[in-house]
Amino acid sequence: MSNETFSAAIFIVTSILVAVVLANALFPAVVKSVQSSELSSDSLTGQLNTQLSVSETVFYKSGDNSHLIFYLKNTGQDSIPSSAFNMSETYVGNPGEIFPITIKVGSKVSGTVTVDSSYYTSTGSKSGDRLEKGEILFIHVTAPNSMVTVNSGDKIYFSMTLPNRYTFSQTFTVK
Repeated sequence: MSNETFSAAIFIVTSILVAVVLANALFPAVVKSVQSSELSSDSLTGQLNTQLSVSETVFYKSGDNSHLIFYLKNTGQDSIPSSAFNMSETYVGNPGEIFPITIKVGSKVSGTVTVDSSYYTSTGSKSGDRLEKGEILFIHVTAPNSMVTVNSGDKIYFSMTLPNRYTFSQTFTVK
């Protein structure tokens, strides 16, 4: 009878060890899966609460340069920090000939293409470091006529992807 008791005890101890090893192997994967789904949920919520709409556009030529002015209004639920615009992937130009621009809110970015941008509240005054709901982001792109044309009937493409993966893109026709 002692052989049977000893065998049963060994079987129980082995079962417990196997269960512990199995739990240690699966627990990190389960925790990582839960964390990943939480991050995905937060990202999706950020995308759903972010929305921009065009309130006005102005396109004109001056000398050797074309000017593209976009007024984007925050119509979403969340405010958007300036760092999101600074890290955005933004493209403008004629379809088939687009080029990237860097938006640094509150400062002018110089080079061949210059970009000037700032925030405006509904009263016209400049606001802080966030684009609150209802406020307007002003973007003025100056580029050589050789890079973008703004003749009557030309199409102008604008696309912006924020770090939370919210994407706004639209094609405009110059009047």
